[in-house]
Amino acid sequence: MAGDLLIRTVEQADLPALLELYRDLNPSDPPLALADATLVWRQISNYTGCTIFVGVLDKALITSCTLVIVPNLTRGGLPYALRTSLPARNIANRDTAPPFSSTPLRKHGSMAATRSCF
Repeated sequence: MAGDLLIRTVEQADLPALLELYRDLNPSDPPLALADATLVWRQISNYTGCTIFVGVLDKALITSCTLVIVPNLTRGGLPYALRTSLPARNIANRDTAPPFSSTPLRKHGSMAATRSCF
């Protein structure tokens, strides 16, 4: 349905839009070529416990979060979660739009809980 934010894991086909979103966040960062980004994405996707979520609204990628589940020798061996979030991209109707940047964080929280993170 139009106007609903879809949260899903990132796919290789998302890389150009994801790189553009990251450029919006840090415009002074040097650009990352798509070929280089593809190599990094493959490393990330093969890294056990690491997931990048994206928020898609009306077919446009507007937000992103990364979740890393880390094995742990404390807390009885319970893993812990590290997460980063990216504020939602400016959208045309920002005054009436819900706060999308927190939605992927809720997805992170539920995924971390299923892995028994403390």
